[in-house]
Amino acid sequence: KTDYERNFWKGKLSLGGKTSFVKTDNTLDFYSVIGNTQTLNPYRSNQFIYKENVNAGYLNYNRTFKKFNFQIGVRVENTVSDGELIALIPTNNEQVKRNYTDWFPSGGITYNKNDKNTFAFIYSRRIERPNYQSLNPFEYQIDELSFMRGNPFLKPQYADNFKLSHTYNYTLN
Repeated sequence: KTDYERNFWKGKLSLGGKTSFVKTDNTLDFYSVIGNTQTLNPYRSNQFIYKENVNAGYLNYNRTFKKFNFQIGVRVENTVSDGELIALIPTNNEQVKRNYTDWFPSGGITYNKNDKNTFAFIYSRRIERPNYQSLNPFEYQIDELSFMRGNPFLKPQYADNFKLSHTYNYTLN
């Protein structure tokens, strides 16, 4: 991760980047027990390997003019992922590879009316990726009546957030 900030056009210019690598390797070995003999159940055992690389960069500009503060920015992210189910029964093998790039703009205007009242309008776009367990396509039994199976085809969810606020005396919103 790296960040840089400097004064620019009577405001602040910020930019930076971040990269992250994740690798999970989950093995589930399920044994059937008959008498005192344990036998690996090939229909209920698997290995799920998930690799993810996220590279991101951002640019942000912030400036105050009289009682107004203006902020505008953008973040770009590229995600490369590979989820692979390795089952003992070959027909259950699944692999999902992804490579996608997303843009996340943000901006806002804050008006400082006086020492006690501040008004703001803010917009931002966000991403939430599914967790690794939700991506694991193997079905496993939780109890007698419940099973769980992840979905390797899940995509991230996106949210466009708009916020209109009034802050009074720096304590009430």
